[in-house]
Amino acid sequence: MRATLKTSIELKDTTFYPKGIQVDVEVDERAPTIAIVTVQGRKFRMKSRNLWKYMEEFEEISFAELERNVLDSVCPSLLGYMVEPDGWDEMGFPSKLLAVGCC
Repeated sequence: MRATLKTSIELKDTTFYPKGIQVDVEVDERAPTIAIVTVQGRKFRMKSRNLWKYMEEFEEISFAELERNVLDSVCPSLLGYMVEPDGWDEMGFPSKLLAVGCC
C-alpha cells in the first residue's frame, strides 16, 4: 500500500527521508508485528504498531482500545477496518491486536 510520511524518518545509517514523501508499506502474514517499508528503492523494517506514528494512513494504537478489543469478536485493523482479532483487512494489514503481538 502507498502511504505518505507525516514525520521524517532517519535510519541508523543516517539515511534521511523527509516528511511528505510517498512510501510503500506491507506486512508479512508470518510476522504481523513487523512492517516492511520501501522508499526510493530501499527496504527497511519497522514495528507494525509504530506505523501510525510515521504515516498518515494508519490509525493510532491505544492500549485502552486494545484491552476492550480482547473481549470483542471484532477489532480494527491498522487501517481502521473491522476484522476478527486474529484477522487481516482487504488491504493486507493485520488487526491491531496482531500488530502488537497479542494473538
